Amino acid sequence: MPSTYQFTTVNAPIEEVWQVIKPFYRLDWAPDVVSSIEVLNHLPDGAIGAKRLINGVFPETLKEINEDKFIIRYSIDDGPSPLSSQDVSNYHDIIALHRTENGNATKIEWSSSWIADNNDAMEFVEGIYKVFLASLDRRFA
Repeated sequence: MPSTYQFTTVNAPIEEVWQVIKPFYRLDWAPDVVSSIEVLNHLPDGAIGAKRLINGVFPETLKEINEDKFIIRYSIDDGPSPLSSQDVSNYHDIIALHRTENGNATKIEWSSSWIADNNDAMEFVEGIYKVFLASLDRRFA
């Protein structure tokens, strides 16, 4: 099962970072990656099962939001190759925030896994999440 893992540490308390990352329908903090978000099923933001369409091509579904543990889990349901439903299945992402020892910084972990016959999606996925994390680095610099 292919998977990726990226992380960064930003100089902001976990509660502040969580308020930026938590809204499922808002990714305005990542303008280098996201040009548009369309709400697909009109559930309230943060409701399990909420669906969004990123950049007109990536439908995603919110699977879990854990306020106590600062975790968001979602799926990418389809998209262009190499993430199309013909290329991969059971694609899941987890964003987890961790308070650093001094409490003044936050470690952000972004991991993903999927089922595929090859690793074609690996480079694509890693590149996107590195840009997302770089956006967060800039926001909290």
